[in-house]
Amino acid sequence: MQQQKEIRMKKLLNTLLLGFAATMFNANAAIIDADTDDYNAYKDTDTGLVWLDFGENNNQSYNYVASQLGEGGEWEGWRLPTIDEVYTMWANVANLDSVDADYENPDYNGTGRLFAYDYNSNVAGGDDSVWDATFDVIGFNTSFSGHYSSYNNTLGWFDGTNGLSFLQYSDYTDQLADTFPWRDQIVLVDWVDRSFDSYLDLTNNYWSTLLVSSDDLAVSVSEPTTLAILGLGLLGFVIRRKSL
Repeated sequence: MQQQKEIRMKKLLNTLLLGFAATMFNANAAIIDADTDDYNAYKDTDTGLVWLDFGENNNQSYNYVASQLGEGGEWEGWRLPTIDEVYTMWANVANLDSVDADYENPDYNGTGRLFAYDYNSNVAGGDDSVWDATFDVIGFNTSFSGHYSSYNNTLGWFDGTNGLSFLQYSDYTDQLADTFPWRDQIVLVDWVDRSFDSYLDLTNNYWSTLLVSSDDLAVSVSEPTTLAILGLGLLGFVIRRKSL
């Protein structure tokens, strides 16, 4: 319970920071927290769409999730996204026009099929890639810990150009020693000549199915301007406490 509270607080703080940055630098879009008591989600303020967090429907196959979208289904109120919605959302998550990643290619495997990576600092505890704040907001599928690092891995299925395709990101959350410079990466895989349809009925904790809502179901989502005001207030409160 305490861990869940800490995760929610971290997501709230990152949402405030992202909203503040979007306002201060006149960004066209921001990815902000849209959690409610019923589900974890995030909102793309560029499109107004609310997306289910990665990890919310782990261990459910794509076909099962697709069968549960109607009235009375487990995912009633949600729908499968269009390919254009997926491309737009993932481009806004990567935000390659604004960040300064170590490698960026917005059209790595074709138009909109981006691939990029950014190294974390090569020090113990290094977790400072250009996407860290956004990754903390959108959720993840699985966490791994090894001798030298810990990281979150995420994969989300969607109906692509030629069948089942996916988004993926990896986020190194803790470098246990200054041994190797671990990198965070983000990619969109949507091939025109093959698909991953053999996974349509498979379940695994390593992936989930992308779901979106056109309705702003979240009760606590604010636009970047309001978030910037709240962020400044929160920053002032923290500074004041530290000075006491």
